[in-house]
Parts: sequence; C-alpha cells; structure tokens
Amino acid sequence: MDLILEQPHAKRNKRIVRRGSPTNDLVLSAYQASNEHVFPKILDLYVAPGSVIADITYGKGVFWRNVDDGRYRLKATDLTDGIDCRALPYRDAELDCVVFDPPYMHTPGGTAHSTHQPFETYYRNNITGNKTKSKYHEAVLELYAHTGEEVCRVLRDRGVFIVKCQDEVCSNRQRFTHIEIIREYENLGFVARQVANTNRGDIGEEFLARYLESFGIPVIRSQSRVMEWDLEIGSKRFEVKTASEDSGGSFQFNHVRLDRNYDYLLCLDIQPAEIRFGAWRKGEVSEKSAGTLVRMAEGQSVTFKLTKQPASMKKIEELPDWIRQTLASTKS
Repeated sequence: MDLILEQPHAKRNKRIVRRGSPTNDLVLSAYQASNEHVFPKILDLYVAPGSVIADITYGKGVFWRNVDDGRYRLKATDLTDGIDCRALPYRDAELDCVVFDPPYMHTPGGTAHSTHQPFETYYRNNITGNKTKSKYHEAVLELYAHTGEEVCRVLRDRGVFIVKCQDEVCSNRQRFTHIEIIREYENLGFVARQVANTNRGDIGEEFLARYLESFGIPVIRSQSRVMEWDLEIGSKRFEVKTASEDSGGSFQFNHVRLDRNYDYLLCLDIQPAEIRFGAWRKGEVSEKSAGTLVRMAEGQSVTFKLTKQPASMKKIEELPDWIRQTLASTKS
C-alpha cells in the first residue's frame, strides 16, 4: 500500500478545463446496459485473461456474446444439461472464477406471476419431492446459499464469484435480496466488491515484504496467484493471511489451506492502533497447534477458518527478530 503525502499549495484560483481529455483510464462502477454488454466489463475488472471460469447457469450463453473466444478457459454447464449448481462436477479449488445467474424470483404456483415460472420449472419449490426445502422467497435464498457453499469448495483461494440477483416484493414485504445473499456469502468467507479494489490479502503481503526489507531481510514475492505460497523469505515459503478485527474483538483468518506447498502460515491482525502477527509451521497448523480449524463450508475439507484473539499474537515489531531466529534455526 503506497502512502502519498503532498505539501499544501498556495491558495490560487482553480483552473477548469471544459471538454478536456482525461489523463487516465476512467473506471465506471455502474452501467445501464444489457447483460452481454455489462458482463465483459466485469471480467475486465476482476478476472485475469487465461483464468478458468465455470458459468454454472450458462443457459443460452448471453453473458458471453461479447467476450473474445480464447480469452478465458470457459466451462459451461446448466441444470438443463443435468448439472445442478449445488453439486458441481469439479475438483476442490479447481476454478479461478464462477458465474452464477439463477432464476431469482419465487413462484406462488398456479397461473399467478407467470413470468416467474423459470424457478418453478428448474427448482420445483411447490410440488411433492421439491428440490428446495423452502417456499417462495426463502426458496430463492436457499438456492443462493447452497450454491455458495458448493462454489466455496470448487473455487481457489482468492477466486472470484460473480453473482446476479434481483430484489423483490414477496407477500407484500420488500426483500433486499442483494443484502441477504451478501450476508450469507460473507459467512462463507467471501468479500463483497462493488468497484475495482485492492485485495486485503495483497495489501498484507506487500506490507510484510516492505516491512521486512526495511530491516535488510530479502523477500521474494509470488509472481502468480496460482503459486502455492505468497512470500519466500530465506528459502522458506510463507502463506500470508490478513484479517481485521470483528465485532467480537477476534480475528478470523479465512481460506487457510493445508494442501498448498508452503512452510509457514503467517497471519496479520490489523487493529486501529497496532498490527500483530502469528506464525506457525504448516505441520503445527494441521495438528491444530495454531488453533482450531473450522471448515469454510460444510462437506469440503480444503479451506478452513482460523480464529485468533489479539492477546495470543505478537507485536509486529517482534517479527524481524522472529524471522531471523527461525531462519537460523532451520539452517542448524
């Protein structure tokens, strides 16, 4: 994270240039356009070329009409092909991005609200043997929640989950679907984004690298998101996790993985007045010496959540000496 400081300018009249040309790229966070025109812009903002993307509600492929062939490795499936978005045919952490656009309005049954029939046709929430356990709007939320759990399994660490939804009125009550599913997905470890933003994990890694380099400790940064470690320090590979304080005063480090090739897990907790750290050998993490690991989603055993209290972490000022001592002990 760069910090830029400027001296205050002497007071002067502000110069206004009308109909001038911009000197940087303009990033818009809101568009009024059809799906096929907006979707490529979303991909440009969040998904790197060459990424493996699964569109799990592909339908007629409208999203992809204006996306260049070959720019991404697309895996297209749909319920009409026999692939349920809640039971995907992919390995754990196989995908870089998942696209999800289900029917997002309930069906009261009969002939009422005939425009909402796709949900009834696909997910059958009003008949015996239904695929969703709930009714109406709650059935819609259930579909989003269960799909999110499955996506959490197949998506790699720091992968992107693109979700389309729509608010609705159900039983004379306004339902803000986008808020409801954001809350559900945040419980799974996802972070909601509305505009292009720097990933909190990236900031933590860059902070660590620069902090250690200021003490003369050389650091090699991972050159790709597909690499199984974040920082290499003295031939030791570190997986870095960053968390800010939650409402209960603890820190939740999400997407801790045991199937990656690293030597140490290093966690940063960010507080208003200080930064603290904790670090453990990968074996200690798997043996739960670092703390209790909780699965990020039911039914998968790849990504875990580690919750820590600040009192159990060390002050960041102790990190350089800890690094030097750790590296020295591994050489002897």
